[in-house]
Amino acid sequence: MSSITPELYDLIVKLVDDRVKGINVEREVLDKLVIKVDQLVEAQKRTEERLKLESQCRTEKRLEQPAETQEKT
Repeated sequence: MSSITPELYDLIVKLVDDRVKGINVEREVLDKLVIKVDQLVEAQKRTEERLKLESQCRTEKRLEQPAETQEKT
């Protein structure tokens, strides 16, 4: 069985180290992206709730208008 040269060994170690560093960076980016997506989901929920409340308020006002008109007549 043949062995590899120290230079080849060093090159292999460097290549593997570089790949591992790249994977760690990609993982950090992915983790940040997950956090941002979670924040967007929460913001979307708040927006939908606010729009729902605003819509309910507008509906209530529209329902009150005919009743107010009838009271005046």
